[in-house]
Amino acid sequence: MLDTLAQSWLALQCQMIPNVRSGAAAFDVGAGEDFEATVCWPEQQRVEPELLKAARLAWTEKSPVVQGAKPRTGEQSAAGLYLACPLRRDGEPFGAVAVDTEALPGEQQGAVLQLLQWGAAWLELLLRGGAAAQSEAPALVFEVMVAGLKQGRFSDAAMVAATELAHRLACERVSLGFGRAGRVRVQAISHSARFEHRANLISAIESAMNEALVFGATVIQPATHPERAPPSPAHERLAEQEGGEAVCSVPLLDHQQPVGVVTLERASARPFEAADISICEAVAALLGPILEMKRQQDRPAMAKLWRLLKSSLQRITGPRELRLKLGTALAVGLGLFLAFAVGEYRVTAPAALEGLVQRAVVAPYDGFIASAHVRAGETVQAGDLLAELDDKDLRLEHRKWTSEREELRKQFRKALAELDHAQARILSAQVSQAEAQMALLDEQLARTRLVAPFGGIVISGDLSRALGTPVERGDVLFQVAPLDAYRVVLQVDERDVADLTAGQRGHLALSALPGERFPMVLEKVSTVSQTDQGLAAFRAEARLEGAADVLRPGMQGIGKVVAGERRLIWIWTRRLVGWLQLWLWSWWP
Repeated sequence: MLDTLAQSWLALQCQMIPNVRSGAAAFDVGAGEDFEATVCWPEQQRVEPELLKAARLAWTEKSPVVQGAKPRTGEQSAAGLYLACPLRRDGEPFGAVAVDTEALPGEQQGAVLQLLQWGAAWLELLLRGGAAAQSEAPALVFEVMVAGLKQGRFSDAAMVAATELAHRLACERVSLGFGRAGRVRVQAISHSARFEHRANLISAIESAMNEALVFGATVIQPATHPERAPPSPAHERLAEQEGGEAVCSVPLLDHQQPVGVVTLERASARPFEAADISICEAVAALLGPILEMKRQQDRPAMAKLWRLLKSSLQRITGPRELRLKLGTALAVGLGLFLAFAVGEYRVTAPAALEGLVQRAVVAPYDGFIASAHVRAGETVQAGDLLAELDDKDLRLEHRKWTSEREELRKQFRKALAELDHAQARILSAQVSQAEAQMALLDEQLARTRLVAPFGGIVISGDLSRALGTPVERGDVLFQVAPLDAYRVVLQVDERDVADLTAGQRGHLALSALPGERFPMVLEKVSTVSQTDQGLAAFRAEARLEGAADVLRPGMQGIGKVVAGERRLIWIWTRRLVGWLQLWLWSWWP
């Protein structure tokens, strides 16, 4: 009898789950015995050893199992999944069921495991029921569950399930209500798409449902054993109101918690027998989780959030769940620490090193580059030759004026000898003019040698590949910066610039020296912003203290300036809070 029932049950299970390739179940397994399949689907088909291994693991671990499945030997089918669930009887595992399905996403895997768990609960009810229940319940439960699962919305699923149940059990009316004791409301009535909650009939049905939830068990009117049945005035009133009909109310459970009631009404000529009650309880045991799941899915987002918070709070304050309690305690402790602890608030900004003084060496006049002795990156001392300009034209011009001066001097002496004083004064002025031109040329010849104004490093300029090229007066040929005096230039975000004032201290970390920190003092914060890549930033300057020999102008890194003390929660969330405030204000009417 058990094998026949199990075979029918497994066939229905595999038909309910989409894309199942095979299934197997094992009953009455012992710890030291070989794990063999009691029934399989399709019948008389060899069971894959890996499928039995998954079933044995579920039985051993007493929890559902999901494992990857390899393609079958000799077939072109793709790799799939083995999903297994333990089977329980009187709370103890006595076997396991496993199915081989095609590959499924994570959400569908959870849905298949849920169906297997419901099927396991269904089988337990069948094993506890009588022969009548075992003969009629499988097909009836299967049909009712399929009718409910086909519907997407809760209201449609509840109405279709109630109608299907009324048809299969020959009931005049089947009502489904959900809620807690004292607050159950009718959600669906068989063969009725709409109904009025304030109607007397609906009030009587809800009173009967609340009564069944208070008892926590099936309530029948008229009772099979009146002497042992508790008084049920709400059911008596419902039966009298409908002309003496037979009434049966069965609680709907989800995870052993009452979530609603199904109330069935028949003509008084067909009272509910023990076999009918067993079938109703089997249907209610599996229909409850399905409808409750759909009801929760259709609830508003805020209601779902409130239910999640409430269930989490119940788990935290309830028994067991030690890990959850420890995790919650640590999270609360960390939150309190962040809310009240005070830390150092530092403004972080990209930084670059610049020489405190930067001297430009420019072309003194229009000319050509004759030679280059240094290039960018080299260290020089004060007076070191950097480059030379071509001086051929200047020297020829100098010789011209030298000859002109000598000729004028001869004429000047001749005029003095002839006592021509007027001509002598004119020639004396011309000699002075020639000497002035020669002095100018001497100065220009001296400037053809470009020398370092002070000791430091050449930070720009490379004329080694530009020999002979012309330059114009004022062209920058070299830039020299000292090696012992630096300033730090910070590009401060516009959201942080208000927290900076002159005199604040901080540290600089350079990309070239990430393990070292260089102290600095903020000296100036610019009031004019600069836009870089669409972001507004303010220039701030700081003085570097104790410059090391390894530093060079142009190095970049990160600077942090201490802007006081703040609460840690404010430091870590200030950007997010500021963004939310601005976003809400922009959308606020």
